[in-house]
Amino acid sequence: MRLLRDGDIDDYLAIEFDSFFDKLGPVYGNQRRAAYRIIKKELQDNLDLGRYLNAVYGDRIVGIIELITRENSRGYRKQFSNYSRNLGILGALRAYFFTFLDMPAIDSSTIYINNVAVSREFRRKGVASAMLSYAEYIARSRGKDRLKLWVANDNKAAFKFYRKMGFYQLMFRSSRLAQRYMGYREWVFMCKDVF
Repeated sequence: MRLLRDGDIDDYLAIEFDSFFDKLGPVYGNQRRAAYRIIKKELQDNLDLGRYLNAVYGDRIVGIIELITRENSRGYRKQFSNYSRNLGILGALRAYFFTFLDMPAIDSSTIYINNVAVSREFRRKGVASAMLSYAEYIARSRGKDRLKLWVANDNKAAFKFYRKMGFYQLMFRSSRLAQRYMGYREWVFMCKDVF
């Protein structure tokens, strides 16, 4: 595992877009290139926060994970001008609004896990398990008590995987807005205690 570096961003985004563009696309008006430029700029602007990590095999990035804490969410930089330059004013308003809503409220004892993804050729080889184990290690070393994440209820494989890793359901949410813009109506908020 290593922190995301500027030279890793394109590989990081390749995995993120391969895994999540079906969910990201509607937020950005299905403008893949514009979404890529927006997210790349946000990654570059926020590299110093230490919240983006890569699983590395040899010299290759094979997995990505974002670990959000109260500390690293306070300094997060997001610029509306980045959105409007790439999507126009109306598209920027929509995307900025939905990506702003995506940010969870985080207490001081929690690490929120976002964007766990593995490149296609390395799936089912323990990479995601290793990344979550590393997240637990980070949580313990920083005095955090729990890991939390949202997973789409229809994503049965991910839900089953998180259960296997020791996560349990905290709450269930049904959202027409999420269904319209992300394709999934029902979401499960999950937690793992890491004392």
